[in-house]
Amino acid sequence: MEITQDIRITFEQESLIDMHSIMNTLNLLSLELHMISRNAGGSAAIEHVLHELYRIGGALRDRERAHHEAGRINEFIHSVREAVTQARMQINSRSEAAADMEDSALNIESIFTIMRVRAREIVARADDPYGWVDHHITELRHNFEVFFDAIQRNSKGAYRISTSADQRQQGDYLIELDISSPDGESIAMPAVFQDVTRDLIANARKYTAPGGRISTVLHDDSSRLLLRVQDSGIGIPTEEIERVVIFGERGSNVADRPTRGGGFGLTKAYFVTRQCGGRMWIDSQPGSGTAIEIRLPR
Repeated sequence: MEITQDIRITFEQESLIDMHSIMNTLNLLSLELHMISRNAGGSAAIEHVLHELYRIGGALRDRERAHHEAGRINEFIHSVREAVTQARMQINSRSEAAADMEDSALNIESIFTIMRVRAREIVARADDPYGWVDHHITELRHNFEVFFDAIQRNSKGAYRISTSADQRQQGDYLIELDISSPDGESIAMPAVFQDVTRDLIANARKYTAPGGRISTVLHDDSSRLLLRVQDSGIGIPTEEIERVVIFGERGSNVADRPTRGGGFGLTKAYFVTRQCGGRMWIDSQPGSGTAIEIRLPR
Protein backbone atom coordinates (compact mmCIF):
# COMPACT_ATOMS: atom_id res chain seq x y z
CA MET A 1 0.00 0.00 0.00
CA GLU A 2 1.43 3.38 -0.95
CA ILE A 3 1.21 5.95 1.84
CA THR A 4 -0.05 9.20 0.37
CA GLN A 5 -1.67 11.13 3.21
CA ASP A 6 -0.47 14.56 4.27
CA ILE A 7 1.67 14.62 7.39
CA ARG A 8 1.50 17.57 9.74
CA ILE A 9 4.36 18.02 12.16
CA THR A 10 4.95 20.81 14.68
CA PHE A 11 8.38 22.39 15.04
CA GLU A 12 8.82 20.54 18.34
CA GLN A 13 7.85 17.21 16.78
CA GLU A 14 10.20 17.82 13.85
CA SER A 15 13.07 18.41 16.27
CA LEU A 16 12.21 15.19 18.16
CA ILE A 17 12.09 13.29 14.87
CA ASP A 18 15.50 14.65 13.86
CA MET A 19 16.95 13.76 17.28
CA HIS A 20 15.24 10.35 17.45
CA SER A 21 18.52 8.40 17.37
CA ILE A 22 20.03 10.39 20.25
CA MET A 23 16.81 9.98 22.22
CA ASN A 24 17.05 6.20 21.83
CA THR A 25 20.61 6.11 23.19
CA LEU A 26 19.64 8.34 26.12
CA ASN A 27 16.77 6.00 27.01
CA LEU A 28 19.08 2.97 26.94
CA LEU A 29 21.69 4.80 29.00
CA SER A 30 19.07 5.80 31.57
CA LEU A 31 18.10 2.15 32.12
CA GLU A 32 21.72 1.12 32.68
CA LEU A 33 22.41 4.00 35.06
CA HIS A 34 19.34 3.19 37.15
CA MET A 35 20.54 -0.42 37.35
CA ILE A 36 23.99 0.67 38.51
CA SER A 37 22.48 2.95 41.13
CA ARG A 38 20.34 0.10 42.49
CA ASN A 39 23.31 -2.26 42.64
CA ALA A 40 25.32 0.39 44.47
CA GLY A 41 22.52 0.94 46.99
CA GLY A 42 22.06 4.46 45.72
CA SER A 43 24.60 6.84 44.21
CA ALA A 44 24.62 10.64 44.35
CA ALA A 45 27.01 10.72 41.37
CA ILE A 46 24.67 8.61 39.25
CA GLU A 47 21.67 10.71 40.28
CA HIS A 48 23.57 13.82 39.17
CA VAL A 49 24.29 12.49 35.65
CA LEU A 50 20.73 11.18 35.38
CA HIS A 51 19.52 14.71 36.05
CA GLU A 52 21.84 15.92 33.29
CA LEU A 53 20.56 13.18 30.98
CA TYR A 54 16.95 14.29 31.53
CA ARG A 55 17.96 17.89 30.85
CA ILE A 56 19.54 16.87 27.53
CA GLY A 57 16.42 14.84 26.70
CA GLY A 58 14.28 17.93 27.26
CA ALA A 59 16.57 19.98 25.01
CA LEU A 60 15.84 17.66 22.09
CA ARG A 61 12.48 19.37 21.65
CA ASP A 62 14.24 22.51 20.42
CA ARG A 63 16.45 22.15 17.33
CA GLU A 64 18.99 24.83 18.29
CA ARG A 65 19.41 23.52 21.85
CA ALA A 66 19.55 19.94 20.57
CA HIS A 67 22.37 20.73 18.14
CA HIS A 68 24.24 22.47 20.97
CA GLU A 69 23.92 19.38 23.19
CA ALA A 70 25.03 17.09 20.36
CA GLY A 71 28.16 19.22 19.98
CA ARG A 72 29.14 18.71 23.62
CA ILE A 73 28.23 15.04 23.95
CA ASN A 74 31.81 14.05 24.85
CA GLU A 75 31.62 16.22 27.98
CA PHE A 76 28.50 14.36 29.05
CA ILE A 77 30.10 10.97 28.33
CA HIS A 78 33.09 11.94 30.48
CA SER A 79 30.77 12.88 33.37
CA VAL A 80 28.92 9.57 33.12
CA ARG A 81 32.17 7.59 33.14
CA GLU A 82 33.30 9.36 36.31
CA ALA A 83 29.94 8.71 37.99
CA VAL A 84 30.03 5.00 37.07
CA THR A 85 33.56 4.72 38.49
CA GLN A 86 32.44 6.27 41.78
CA ALA A 87 29.42 3.96 42.00
CA ARG A 88 31.56 0.86 41.38
CA MET A 89 33.80 1.85 44.29
CA GLN A 90 30.83 1.61 46.67
CA ILE A 91 30.42 -2.17 46.47
CA ASN A 92 32.40 -5.34 47.16
CA SER A 93 34.28 -6.28 43.98
CA ARG A 94 33.43 -9.98 44.48
CA SER A 95 29.71 -9.57 45.00
CA GLU A 96 26.97 -10.49 42.55
CA ALA A 97 26.09 -6.80 42.32
CA ALA A 98 29.65 -6.09 41.16
CA ALA A 99 29.27 -8.58 38.30
CA ASP A 100 25.97 -7.00 37.27
CA MET A 101 27.57 -3.58 37.46
CA GLU A 102 30.44 -4.74 35.25
CA ASP A 103 27.93 -5.88 32.63
CA SER A 104 26.18 -2.52 32.80
CA ALA A 105 29.48 -0.67 32.47
CA LEU A 106 30.30 -2.64 29.30
CA ASN A 107 26.82 -1.96 27.91
CA ILE A 108 27.27 1.73 28.63
CA GLU A 109 30.52 1.78 26.65
CA SER A 110 28.70 0.29 23.65
CA ILE A 111 26.00 2.94 24.05
CA PHE A 112 28.70 5.63 24.10
CA THR A 113 30.08 4.33 20.79
CA ILE A 114 26.67 4.71 19.16
CA MET A 115 25.99 8.03 20.88
CA ARG A 116 29.19 9.60 19.54
CA VAL A 117 28.39 8.50 15.99
CA ARG A 118 24.83 9.84 16.23
CA ALA A 119 26.01 13.16 17.67
CA ARG A 120 28.62 13.59 14.91
CA GLU A 121 25.98 12.86 12.27
CA ILE A 122 23.56 15.38 13.77
CA VAL A 123 26.20 18.13 13.93
CA ALA A 124 27.39 17.37 10.37
CA ARG A 125 23.90 17.58 8.89
CA ALA A 126 22.69 20.53 10.97
CA ASP A 127 22.62 23.00 8.06
CA ASP A 128 21.12 20.63 5.48
CA PRO A 129 19.68 17.35 6.85
CA TYR A 130 18.14 16.46 3.48
CA GLY A 131 21.20 17.23 1.36
CA TRP A 132 22.69 14.24 -0.47
CA VAL A 133 25.99 12.86 0.82
CA ASP A 134 28.30 10.15 -0.52
CA HIS A 135 29.06 7.27 1.87
CA HIS A 136 31.75 4.63 1.43
CA ILE A 137 29.89 1.31 1.38
CA THR A 138 32.56 -0.43 3.50
CA GLU A 139 32.28 2.22 6.20
CA LEU A 140 28.50 2.16 6.03
CA ARG A 141 28.45 -1.62 6.53
CA HIS A 142 30.77 -1.23 9.52
CA ASN A 143 28.47 1.41 11.05
CA PHE A 144 25.51 -0.95 10.76
CA GLU A 145 27.48 -3.87 12.26
CA VAL A 146 28.44 -1.70 15.26
CA PHE A 147 24.76 -0.80 15.59
CA PHE A 148 23.68 -4.48 15.49
CA ASP A 149 26.33 -5.36 18.09
CA ALA A 150 25.03 -2.63 20.41
CA ILE A 151 21.45 -3.88 20.03
CA GLN A 152 22.57 -7.43 20.87
CA ARG A 153 24.66 -6.34 23.85
CA ASN A 154 21.82 -4.31 25.33
CA SER A 155 19.50 -7.32 25.11
CA LYS A 156 21.58 -8.74 28.02
CA GLY A 157 21.66 -12.19 26.45
CA ALA A 158 17.98 -12.32 25.45
CA TYR A 159 18.93 -12.87 21.82
CA ARG A 160 21.77 -12.86 19.32
CA ILE A 161 22.05 -11.19 15.91
CA SER A 162 23.78 -12.78 12.95
CA THR A 163 24.45 -11.11 9.61
CA SER A 164 25.45 -14.36 7.90
CA ALA A 165 23.15 -17.30 7.19
CA ASP A 166 26.18 -19.64 7.35
CA GLN A 167 27.13 -18.50 10.86
CA ARG A 168 23.60 -18.18 12.21
CA GLN A 169 22.75 -20.35 15.21
CA GLN A 170 19.32 -21.56 16.26
CA GLY A 171 17.26 -18.72 17.72
CA ASP A 172 19.45 -15.98 16.23
CA TYR A 173 17.99 -13.08 14.35
CA LEU A 174 19.26 -13.04 10.77
CA ILE A 175 19.72 -9.47 9.54
CA GLU A 176 20.73 -9.44 5.88
CA LEU A 177 22.14 -6.19 4.51
CA ASP A 178 22.53 -5.62 0.78
CA ILE A 179 24.09 -2.22 -0.06
CA SER A 180 24.88 -1.54 -3.72
CA SER A 181 25.62 1.20 -6.23
CA PRO A 182 26.92 1.44 -9.80
CA ASP A 183 30.58 1.64 -8.76
CA GLY A 184 30.23 -0.72 -5.77
CA GLU A 185 32.31 1.64 -3.63
CA SER A 186 30.05 4.50 -2.53
CA ILE A 187 26.36 5.22 -2.20
CA ALA A 188 24.64 8.60 -2.14
CA MET A 189 21.72 9.38 0.16
CA PRO A 190 20.30 12.29 2.17
CA ALA A 191 22.35 13.01 5.29
CA VAL A 192 19.49 11.98 7.59
CA PHE A 193 18.74 8.76 5.72
CA GLN A 194 21.22 6.57 7.57
CA ASP A 195 19.12 7.34 10.65
CA VAL A 196 15.94 6.32 8.83
CA THR A 197 17.46 3.01 7.76
CA ARG A 198 18.66 2.18 11.28
CA ASP A 199 15.27 3.06 12.75
CA LEU A 200 13.39 0.82 10.33
CA ILE A 201 15.74 -2.11 11.00
CA ALA A 202 15.43 -1.56 14.77
CA ASN A 203 11.63 -1.49 14.45
CA ALA A 204 11.68 -4.70 12.41
CA ARG A 205 13.81 -6.39 15.10
CA LYS A 206 11.59 -5.09 17.89
CA TYR A 207 8.43 -6.60 16.40
CA THR A 208 9.99 -9.85 15.18
CA ALA A 209 10.52 -12.78 17.54
CA PRO A 210 14.06 -14.14 18.08
CA GLY A 211 14.91 -16.51 15.27
CA GLY A 212 13.22 -14.24 12.74
CA ARG A 213 14.64 -12.75 9.57
CA ILE A 214 15.09 -9.12 8.54
CA SER A 215 16.18 -8.30 5.01
CA THR A 216 17.44 -4.83 4.09
CA VAL A 217 18.23 -3.57 0.59
CA LEU A 218 19.79 -0.14 0.07
CA HIS A 219 20.46 0.55 -3.62
CA ASP A 220 21.61 3.68 -5.44
CA ASP A 221 21.24 3.45 -9.24
CA SER A 222 22.35 7.06 -9.85
CA SER A 223 18.78 8.18 -10.64
CA ARG A 224 17.07 7.15 -7.40
CA LEU A 225 17.72 5.61 -3.99
CA LEU A 226 15.79 2.49 -2.99
CA LEU A 227 15.41 1.26 0.60
CA ARG A 228 13.48 -1.90 1.39
CA VAL A 229 13.23 -3.41 4.88
CA GLN A 230 11.29 -6.65 5.20
CA ASP A 231 10.74 -8.75 8.31
CA SER A 232 9.01 -11.93 9.44
CA GLY A 233 7.42 -10.25 12.45
CA ILE A 234 3.96 -9.73 13.86
CA GLY A 235 2.78 -7.36 11.14
CA ILE A 236 0.36 -4.43 11.21
CA PRO A 237 -3.43 -4.67 10.97
CA THR A 238 -4.26 -3.82 7.35
CA GLU A 239 -6.80 -1.14 8.22
CA GLU A 240 -4.22 0.65 10.41
CA ILE A 241 -1.30 0.79 7.95
CA GLU A 242 -1.86 4.40 6.87
CA ARG A 243 -2.25 5.59 10.47
CA VAL A 244 1.01 4.21 11.84
CA VAL A 245 2.98 7.02 10.16
CA ILE A 246 1.11 9.64 12.21
CA PHE A 247 3.16 11.08 15.07
CA GLY A 248 2.39 9.15 18.27
CA GLU A 249 0.37 6.39 16.57
CA ARG A 250 1.19 2.67 16.89
CA GLY A 251 -0.54 -0.47 15.68
CA SER A 252 -3.24 -1.76 18.03
CA ASN A 253 -1.44 -5.12 18.23
CA VAL A 254 1.65 -3.46 19.82
CA ALA A 255 0.01 -0.60 21.75
CA ASP A 256 0.65 -2.31 25.10
CA ARG A 257 4.31 -3.05 24.40
CA PRO A 258 6.87 -0.77 26.07
CA THR A 259 9.23 1.06 23.73
CA ARG A 260 12.67 2.41 24.63
CA GLY A 261 12.58 4.80 21.69
CA GLY A 262 10.33 7.72 20.92
CA GLY A 263 7.87 5.43 19.16
CA PHE A 264 7.86 7.44 15.95
CA GLY A 265 10.35 5.67 13.65
CA LEU A 266 7.74 5.26 10.90
CA THR A 267 6.73 8.90 11.26
CA LYS A 268 10.34 9.90 10.72
CA ALA A 269 10.69 7.62 7.70
CA TYR A 270 7.57 9.03 6.05
CA PHE A 271 8.35 12.64 6.95
CA VAL A 272 11.87 12.39 5.51
CA THR A 273 10.50 10.65 2.42
CA ARG A 274 8.06 13.50 1.80
CA GLN A 275 10.70 16.15 2.46
CA CYS A 276 12.91 14.52 -0.18
CA GLY A 277 10.13 14.25 -2.75
CA GLY A 278 9.99 10.47 -2.49
CA ARG A 279 7.36 7.75 -2.14
CA MET A 280 6.79 5.14 0.57
CA TRP A 281 4.93 1.83 0.61
CA ILE A 282 4.00 -0.41 3.55
CA ASP A 283 2.76 -3.97 2.93
CA SER A 284 1.78 -5.93 6.02
CA GLN A 285 -0.64 -8.37 7.57
CA PRO A 286 -0.83 -9.60 11.18
CA GLY A 287 1.35 -12.68 11.59
CA SER A 288 2.91 -12.35 8.12
CA GLY A 289 5.55 -9.68 8.65
CA THR A 290 5.99 -6.22 7.20
CA ALA A 291 7.74 -4.83 4.12
CA ILE A 292 8.56 -1.12 3.91
CA GLU A 293 9.87 0.40 0.69
CA ILE A 294 11.07 3.95 0.12
CA ARG A 295 12.12 5.45 -3.21
CA LEU A 296 13.84 8.82 -3.37
CA PRO A 297 14.56 10.61 -6.67
CA ARG A 298 18.06 11.99 -7.21
